[in-house]
Amino acid sequence: MDVILKQSYTFAKIGLVKNYVNIDDKFYFTPLFLTPFNGLNLRPVKYKKNFYTFELPSRKWGVYFYSGSDVPEYISLFRVMNNKSSFFYTNKIKHIKKYYGNLFASIEVYKIERTIRRDGDKIIVKNIHSLKNRFFNKIPFHRVYNSTTITFDLSKGNFLIFKYLLCGKKKTHKKFYSNSFEKLWSELSQFPHRLPSLEDNTLKLDILAEFDDKKFLSCLLSQFNFFFNRDTTSTKYLIEEFFSQWFLCFVNIKKIKLPDKCGNILLMNYYPTEKYLKKNKRKLVASILDRYGIKSDITIKIVHDVGDIDFTLLLEICALFGDDYKKYIGNIPRTYFYYGEVCGNKFRRFSRDILNVDITFKLDKKTKENVFKIICDSIQCSMNSNRNIASLLFDHFFMLERVNEYYPNYRLTAQTYSSFLEQHSHLSIIDRKIRDGWSYCRVYDEKFVEKIEQPIMIDIKSTDGVNTNDKIKFTPKILTTTDEYDEEGAYMHHCVNSYIKNKNSLIVSIRSGEERVTCEFNIRTKQCLQSRFFTNKEVPERFKNPVDVVSQRIKNYPHIIRFKQEQKPFITCIEH
Repeated sequence: MDVILKQSYTFAKIGLVKNYVNIDDKFYFTPLFLTPFNGLNLRPVKYKKNFYTFELPSRKWGVYFYSGSDVPEYISLFRVMNNKSSFFYTNKIKHIKKYYGNLFASIEVYKIERTIRRDGDKIIVKNIHSLKNRFFNKIPFHRVYNSTTITFDLSKGNFLIFKYLLCGKKKTHKKFYSNSFEKLWSELSQFPHRLPSLEDNTLKLDILAEFDDKKFLSCLLSQFNFFFNRDTTSTKYLIEEFFSQWFLCFVNIKKIKLPDKCGNILLMNYYPTEKYLKKNKRKLVASILDRYGIKSDITIKIVHDVGDIDFTLLLEICALFGDDYKKYIGNIPRTYFYYGEVCGNKFRRFSRDILNVDITFKLDKKTKENVFKIICDSIQCSMNSNRNIASLLFDHFFMLERVNEYYPNYRLTAQTYSSFLEQHSHLSIIDRKIRDGWSYCRVYDEKFVEKIEQPIMIDIKSTDGVNTNDKIKFTPKILTTTDEYDEEGAYMHHCVNSYIKNKNSLIVSIRSGEERVTCEFNIRTKQCLQSRFFTNKEVPERFKNPVDVVSQRIKNYPHIIRFKQEQKPFITCIEH
């Protein structure tokens, strides 16, 4: 195996203590966090007042200031200061060897290395970060070794990323990523070398001189015979150039047939493995769909039509309709499956968890028709996220499975997006109460409630900013019962109903007509933590003044805010 390029640097961070010098003659430093301190014993650390000492090791542990007595002897130690620092950095081997086994010194030895090697048709890039450290009066070293190895096979087109982490003697972590462009991009992006935290500027300059990013990346591109501008000084350009040219090389060697639209995005994010490429005549779209178990003429057509498709969403919708997905999915507008939100990003956050979950929703024909109508209606709502409605439907049917144990006749009856949100909120309330088993009620001081819930009258200003004679009435309402929290959450479409058991939280709903703003205050600090409009939106301008008034009332309340929380078993009935 030939080493094409090697960049390596070793240095140490050393801290010294002394017990034999006159403290009046030289300046020494004992950090505050080490006092009062009893000294460092081999095991365990002991404590003694006012000065920093350590127990002398016996002969078997070393040769430094050992004692033949059975009784531990203690010696006062002082941390040596050098240029206002209690450590010094060095890259000299003689210094590292001198203090490596010295029990009166702490030492951290760093090794940073990256190499490019070639073995026939394989090019291997390796990045190593190693640390060995030992504390005062400790014999054993603690080791942390972190390496990343990327192996490119130019004959088969495969690449493998191997990440290895060793902590101590036994704790090892190994991860393998085969043909993962997302992980490859992540590792390439770290090539502009990240320096460890250093106080020595001279050492920093030495490391930067050794780890020349342009030289390393140019050498890597040359090994693949990739064309690039050799006069550039941009590391970002070299990384992007290598990534894009290796992608084309990968496609050509493996003879993958990409679709006309967004083929690079599909391959980078959803590589189907060689098994499915062989099975589907090297066609990328068919291979991806086959791997995820939803290959059919209609799904292939949808992916070709959409291009930049949200595969998580497609999988979820197919799972909802079960074996009948072909009947419904083709009639959903194509725009529903378009990813679109993160334009310019190479990679998608693909929820692979759905592949590991056994989805066993047994939906009847009527329920599936309702789901189809809800999805189609949600597309008309510009405020709705496509992925949001799919996840809401999943949550709904998971909750329904739990609720059906107590109310077996409860079904999804909504046919529009708005009516589904109402039914979903109602179902979530029932599900939470069943899981919780209790209904709660907060009893605040009557004078506090009376003070906070006084109506607020705000002048209406004309378009030119002049006050008119008209006023808007805002009514603050302190939420006290489980039902009030549930009603507020259902009305405002947010999760305030989960705050009922938070003992440090005070919830005030400021209302004007059919509009509301939900505010959370900290009972102890009396500070407003957050205020939210419908669906967690920002507070509109017309509500900002009333929110400030309520905040000031709570802040000016002269007593500690207290409440008594009562609870009773949850008993309810549901009308179908």
